[in-house]
Amino acid sequence: EGYPDLAGGLKLELELLVALREADDIEELPAEGRFMRVHNAADECRNARNLELPAEVLEEVEGISVALAAERTLAIEISAAEDILSGRIEGDSNSIRQHIGNLKRACNGCEASAQEEAKRKLLPRGEYLIERLEKEDVDRQALLKNLQLAVSSRGTSKS
Repeated sequence: EGYPDLAGGLKLELELLVALREADDIEELPAEGRFMRVHNAADECRNARNLELPAEVLEEVEGISVALAAERTLAIEISAAEDILSGRIEGDSNSIRQHIGNLKRACNGCEASAQEEAKRKLLPRGEYLIERLEKEDVDRQALLKNLQLAVSSRGTSKS
């Protein structure tokens, strides 16, 4: 009579353990997909009758959650930086500096909390984009200053 519950519980726990082991496979699913897979499996285990997960598995779920959140944040900020640099999103100097700050914080969070695979694949891109945004900010400020000087000189030469 307890056998179906035991078999079902083992299957749920196995799915959770597989999800945890594959949580660093950034080529297969984006961070949010891997996050949902881990959490769905953990929720199924928590809701199962007669199944109690070991404390170390629950700690691993929490650790993976933090790591995937850091990875997702960096991926979002990388996308935003690419949108600014490509012109898909307009931004003045203040906006660019805000994105630089966001990207730096996301890189720091990834460095501190993300899994090694994410660090290896995303951090170099994030750091490169910080440099590109900083240069873009300087270039846009210079362009704006030159434009303001040109407009100012036109206004004074008409007298």
